[in-house]
Amino acid sequence: MLKKETSATNRQVGNTKVPLVRGSRLSLRNAQLLVSSGVCSLDNFIGKYEKISYITLRKDNKTKCLASSCLTGGGLPVGTLCCIEEDRFGIYSELLLKHYIAEGVLNGHHNFVASYGSEAEQMVETLPLPVNDGGTMMQGNQSNEQMKIAWRYENLQSKESSASYSQFGHIYDTSKFMDREKVSSAVKFWKFSNNSENSSGCSLSAHYLSLLTSIEKEIEAVGCKVESPSEKRNVVRIALCSIGSPLWSNQTDSKIDFGKSEAELLTFVYFLKALLRNSYAVCMITTPRLFKTAATLPRLRNVVDVGITLEAFADSDKEVNELYREYCGLLRFSKLFSINTIVPHSSESLDLAMKLKRKRFIIEKLCLAPELSGQSDSSSALGCTSSLLSSGKGTCSLDF
Repeated sequence: MLKKETSATNRQVGNTKVPLVRGSRLSLRNAQLLVSSGVCSLDNFIGKYEKISYITLRKDNKTKCLASSCLTGGGLPVGTLCCIEEDRFGIYSELLLKHYIAEGVLNGHHNFVASYGSEAEQMVETLPLPVNDGGTMMQGNQSNEQMKIAWRYENLQSKESSASYSQFGHIYDTSKFMDREKVSSAVKFWKFSNNSENSSGCSLSAHYLSLLTSIEKEIEAVGCKVESPSEKRNVVRIALCSIGSPLWSNQTDSKIDFGKSEAELLTFVYFLKALLRNSYAVCMITTPRLFKTAATLPRLRNVVDVGITLEAFADSDKEVNELYREYCGLLRFSKLFSINTIVPHSSESLDLAMKLKRKRFIIEKLCLAPELSGQSDSSSALGCTSSLLSSGKGTCSLDF
């Protein structure tokens, strides 16, 4: 049971103090610190479970216990690694990554973005703008206007606005972008350095080794290691774009050894996962699904904590199919996290779909309309029976 302390940054679960960070919450199942992925509908499918509460009623010296259940949302646990397998053109995987970074910028988290080339800078410039539930744009500095009615509640207005501004998960408008100055001050980009020392003795390329060293230095610099003393904790959000593509291999060779490059990818992910376990950090990576070695993708799914596969309808037969006219793609979970628990979480439905609704990115259950292809056959059969009844004779297939 949760007990509130005098400090606003800590909560006590049993005998363990768990530091709370802005834009985070505790899982009621295993006391794990959760952060939002940026898409509220995706958070619900990642970790939503049923919480049962009991109410005791006493009447006429008789005790009656009633049980009521409610659904509690989830999120990405701190210290985990989420892998998104890119769709065909990488449109929706990049959109998920934008929501993930925008959530970190809005909550004041430390954001570290890495990509081979200038893709990261271009992606961060177009982060979606958050909106309120009513559809109005959310701004950080709200003007203190005098209230004409109920003037005694003027002082409560700022508290309510700040509470809604720091809520868990936000809704974003994909057609409007965040302020570039605010984003540039909150996001740090990776710069390749060939001076990284390979102290572990592992066989990693210069790019993977430089990226791993930069992530470790960033976590230590902001004091987000588990053993680091800090009065006010924060979370490091790490976003890696198109990790595992041929661009990440050694470009000095005349011929790229794809088998060696894919083995280096798995080694890098292993080291990254071990680094995340000992820090207040969460990582989301996107990777292509076109590997030369058939065993690379299953091994990658086995290493990560959360695996997501995207399938876009663009330039495919499903784009013109009437059954999928409301959706723009499919989403499947290849793996869900099982941390600090014996029974891992299982999603409500394995058939999920992506939808752009009113300039908002939504993930929901796949609900297909009933197929009415047999309507013409039934109408022809009814025509045959009516002709038989009127004439008494006929050459219909229903004639016995």
